[in-house]
Amino acid sequence: MLPNIPTLIIATLTFLTSPSTAEDVGTSQVLLNPVTYGGSGCPQGSLDVTYTDNNLYADFHTFNPSTDPGAPITAQRKNCQLNIDLQYPVGVQYAPGTVTFKGHADLSEGVTATLKATWYFSGG
Repeated sequence: MLPNIPTLIIATLTFLTSPSTAEDVGTSQVLLNPVTYGGSGCPQGSLDVTYTDNNLYADFHTFNPSTDPGAPITAQRKNCQLNIDLQYPVGVQYAPGTVTFKGHADLSEGVTATLKATWYFSGG
């Protein structure tokens, strides 16, 4: 059985913005502050984040949970939380439009892997 799942996950998050007035707010008025992140699957320095047009790309370099059945649960399950801080004009609403994950996993026969993503909005 393989001791680790070498994994490269690239998450693409497309933001949809819609003004609450008839005035067109373009994406130039939406500011993406530096993305912060942390968790057992993405220690500092292990994630590249780029933002182009309405897309945010997060490239995880060390997201490697163990497939060893004797490994502690903390080695078998990994997580990463991204904090995406946006500044936008009053009256603008936004939501994730599309989230895409790309990657690979080398698994032994009978071993399964699950990727779960959740998101929430915080702040005012």
